[in-house]
Amino acid sequence: MPHDIFKRDAAGRMLWIEAAKDLKSGKWLAKKLSHHNEGEFVVFDRPKNQVVASFYGSGATSNSTLSLRVLRLFGEMGQDRLDLHVLFEAAGNEPEERLRVLAAIDELVRAGMLDALGGDFYALTEKGKGAVAQS
Repeated sequence: MPHDIFKRDAAGRMLWIEAAKDLKSGKWLAKKLSHHNEGEFVVFDRPKNQVVASFYGSGATSNSTLSLRVLRLFGEMGQDRLDLHVLFEAAGNEPEERLRVLAAIDELVRAGMLDALGGDFYALTEKGKGAVAQS
């Protein structure tokens, strides 16, 4: 599959969502995702090594339940720093569910409850720890 769908996160990193068999299906999926989620979704053409389409969405609504589940994963795992793939466990591994987790993580980073450390790692901040303690 020569095309990949990515979501650009709050830190500007490109997070892989799914592969597409061709440009037409890649554009269709990225556009669909942008209608139901906030942020930028891009179609990357591997043979050309470039972004060939970009869609912006603002359809996601705040999901405080999922955000709280993401925060609680840090305590469940006994870690202050977790990899994105572990955080996906908050909702599952289907593309739509992963997007909900990404939206929740973006929301938590903007709210100062998580720090984006790079390399797909996130750290729980003192503010995030306080939110978990109050729940």
